[in-house]
Amino acid sequence: MKLFKSNRHGSLEIKLTKRVIFLWSVPANGHLNPTLCYANELIKALPDMNCSKLVFYSGKSFKDLILNLPNNRGKDLIEFRDYELEKNTGTENLLKLMMNFNTKPGTLFRVFQCYENSIKLGAKHLFKRLIQDMHNDQPVLILYDQALFFPKIACELYSKKYHCPKPLHVSYVTTFMCARGIYPYWSDLEKMGLLGSNLNSRQKMRTFLTLANDFFHYLFTYYKTLWWDLEFSFLDLVLRCEMPLSQVQMIDQNMNLVFVMPEVQPRLEYFQNKENIKFVGPSVDETVRSNISKKKLDMDKYIERIEEFLAANLINNNGVKSTFMRCESTGDNFKKYHKPIIYVSMGTVFNNENSHLFRTLIEGCKKFRDNYAIIISTGDEKTYEKYADLYTNDNILLIPHTPQVEILKRAHLFITHAGMNSVSEAMNYGVPIICIPLSGDQPFVAWRVADELGMGIRLQPDESLTVEKVVSTVSKILTNSSYRLKAQSLSKLSQNYAGHKTAVDFTIQALRDHESKMLI
Repeated sequence: MKLFKSNRHGSLEIKLTKRVIFLWSVPANGHLNPTLCYANELIKALPDMNCSKLVFYSGKSFKDLILNLPNNRGKDLIEFRDYELEKNTGTENLLKLMMNFNTKPGTLFRVFQCYENSIKLGAKHLFKRLIQDMHNDQPVLILYDQALFFPKIACELYSKKYHCPKPLHVSYVTTFMCARGIYPYWSDLEKMGLLGSNLNSRQKMRTFLTLANDFFHYLFTYYKTLWWDLEFSFLDLVLRCEMPLSQVQMIDQNMNLVFVMPEVQPRLEYFQNKENIKFVGPSVDETVRSNISKKKLDMDKYIERIEEFLAANLINNNGVKSTFMRCESTGDNFKKYHKPIIYVSMGTVFNNENSHLFRTLIEGCKKFRDNYAIIISTGDEKTYEKYADLYTNDNILLIPHTPQVEILKRAHLFITHAGMNSVSEAMNYGVPIICIPLSGDQPFVAWRVADELGMGIRLQPDESLTVEKVVSTVSKILTNSSYRLKAQSLSKLSQNYAGHKTAVDFTIQALRDHESKMLI
């Protein structure tokens, strides 16, 4: 509880207000999965922070998952708030709104256009609402996904409008920590294909000019938005606002909680001397993750289909029923009775943009259907309907959604888009991977875990990806034990971390330190 005084009609009035925490999330599964594990632990620690509620911002399709977190059941510790992006823009996919350019592999990733789009999106649809909410609720802490580029601007706007200090804000990072001048370098972007593929001198110059143009557009939009749209004065821009380049820096001045093992973070040595960056490890909580792939009733339906499929693929049918989610069967016990699983999932954001990709993967996996049970998650119903007619054999299951953690605990190979969430889960359970990065941070992750750490093989989802290449790559992973051994060694490291719990400890400490300074 928080006490403050106000003078009303000449008398002293004591008001009692509830202390709340805001959480601004990215409404996309890959970002939300580790966030929910963190939030579930966070609400258990609300009394330690003298807070009564976590106000969770996301997209409305995730509302049930958020409100039904295990530690919130029957307690009403979470208040859900919709960004209302779908109402205002036609989609709640915040990542797609920020990346409204060609995101296909082998094309230039226009990062400054992301920043520009984020500012425009905030000014048009988010800032006014978020600032008013901050004024009404006076959050003692704002937690935000680092992939959002507008939170620090929103806090600055709130401070200016209401002539008050900015609330404490802390970022959490669901992928590798990036910072200007540390990671990635220009050479990193080039080798990952994020500047284009096989560029000659003229094309490299065109790429440089495009990025330079995007950068100056970003600068113009930044200052124009703050001065013209949000009515900052020139003095405000010079003296009060964080400069636009500091937005590019991405590191929060207060604290950054990185849900990555330090052992896999690129250029760790350059980050380790920064007190405000904490590598807490993967945020994977089986209790939470088993229930957040889809609404529970829908997921029960999909689990039933998976169990029926696996029951048809028993190695030894001695009256043993498929034990998947409805018992405490461990992965090892499961493998005694079932064919090894090859699991394919290309995420939920960019999964339906490449028809060539799914067709090639399905045809390639068909070659292994006699000895392996193949489960292919399409990520949504629309993509499922598009490809449902491509399989006819009982040993291949095409399905819209899966309980991914439960499958990975029992999988022999994982073919993935290399989203950090999926790779962290594969690493946690020691499953070798084939990475086929589609966009966003995926090329970074794929390069690191496949090319540098040796946990799998990286392929490009372009014309070079043929059925024959899929078959040869799967065969190589399955027959070369080095990939599995590397995955298992990383799994042992991963088991030492509980990122969602460690992050909460640092969050509590950050709030206590901040409030101690405010009392001085």
